[in-house]
Amino acid sequence: MASLRKLSIAYNDAMRTVLGVPRYLTASQMFVEIDVPGPLLALRNLMYRFICRLIMSPSSITVALIVIIHVLFTLVL
Repeated sequence: MASLRKLSIAYNDAMRTVLGVPRYLTASQMFVEIDVPGPLLALRNLMYRFICRLIMSPSSITVALIVIIHVLFTLVL
């Protein structure tokens, strides 16, 4: 969790620098006012797109891995 927090801080600082947002705005204000996804939303979107690409892959290896992961995941839940 600590590494995710550090990544979130780095993302916030980079967005402030790129967008020229003043330091007195909180990160949540910055993301709401400029309509930019926050770090957790950006990470969730990246993971979703990655999983979608894996599911749509014609490769037999990725299909086999997806089936195994799905079976293991349903056993845990």
